[in-house]
Amino acid sequence: MSAPARPPGRPRASVAKRLSAVALMALSLAIVCSAVQFGVYSDIGPGPGLFPMVLGALLCLLTVAWLTLPQSGDEGEAEPAPAGGPARAAAVAAIVLFAIVAMPLLGFALTAFAVAAAGMRAVGGQGWRATLAVAAAAGAGSAYLFQKLLEVPLPLSAIPGLRLLGV
Repeated sequence: MSAPARPPGRPRASVAKRLSAVALMALSLAIVCSAVQFGVYSDIGPGPGLFPMVLGALLCLLTVAWLTLPQSGDEGEAEPAPAGGPARAAAVAAIVLFAIVAMPLLGFALTAFAVAAAGMRAVGGQGWRATLAVAAAAGAGSAYLFQKLLEVPLPLSAIPGLRLLGV
């Protein structure tokens, strides 16, 4: 008797997973190397390469975990796609495009508020009360963190009335 045959698409999925992991590993190492060239730390504090280096290192670690840890689809059974997956992906893409277009007009704080609110409603399906509370905290909190605590200049609104308010 012969051994049971593997599902037809299984070997390709394994090869695709390994190739994807190798590509992500190469990308993460390239990010770390270029971040180090920017300077990770200087006499006055963190340099411009610190955050990209941390993200590149995290991407590298997550890639290793993805490649080595068993996953639910590894036994040959594919998990069904979540309901509304393509619509949610389209919503995320639309939110990102909105942020790119709206940032110069609305400024950082209002754009952060709108992005958080749109994400919570479109992707998370949260109610209005929670959405508005979290989005307000995200917009105001991130603006305070970057402008006041980290002293990062953020774009202000191009609308004169909002600019007068410092938004």
